[in-house]
Amino acid sequence: MTDEGKGKKARVAVVGCGGWSQGWHLPNLSNRDDAQIVALVDKSDVPGVGGCVPTLCVPMDQLCAKYNAKRYRTVEELLADDDDLKLDGVLVAVPHAYHSTVGGAVLKAGKHLLMEKPMSADVDDARELFVLSRDRPSQAFLLNNTANWQPGMIAAYEAVKNGTLGELKHISCVFAAPLGWLFEGEEHASWNKKHGTMVGNGFAWGQFSHTFSWLFKVTG
Repeated sequence: MTDEGKGKKARVAVVGCGGWSQGWHLPNLSNRDDAQIVALVDKSDVPGVGGCVPTLCVPMDQLCAKYNAKRYRTVEELLADDDDLKLDGVLVAVPHAYHSTVGGAVLKAGKHLLMEKPMSADVDDARELFVLSRDRPSQAFLLNNTANWQPGMIAAYEAVKNGTLGELKHISCVFAAPLGWLFEGEEHASWNKKHGTMVGNGFAWGQFSHTFSWLFKVTG
């Protein structure tokens, strides 16, 4: 960082203001001294319904007042107002069927992008995001696989890297999470029903990216 950039707060917008954003992303961003939440985006006035932790959610008017942020309903509205917002980056936490559309718009607008896992719910969409990012080397495109930074994962990575376990021949991995309820019922349709070009939906689409990310990280 140059001397000119020292002390400058990154101006960040959050797109998707359901339970995961309200419970984790927004509090963590607001506690940083190098970031400022300037905009919140959600089409719903009462976000989080049908999400993973709706009990953590408050309506958008209260949320914007809490973080002193401007409210938008779509990513298009957000990016159209960038002359005023002067965004540095965008955190995307919308349902995964919409990751490619929203994430692609952010990258095309020249902004850094932190996106919730999974990268996409469609292989062709994932490839398109990859190409968009590859062609913009000055922009960050990061996926939020938080499990890769847990102590157990780091210990496993170091054990493999240092040769403590010897040469890996085969890996057997089981992933389990107490979230079965999230993939059941009409109220959780964004988690259990196909949308757009998705070939399926459910636990695998919502959670297996953790498994693959863990395997790729540990094995190098």
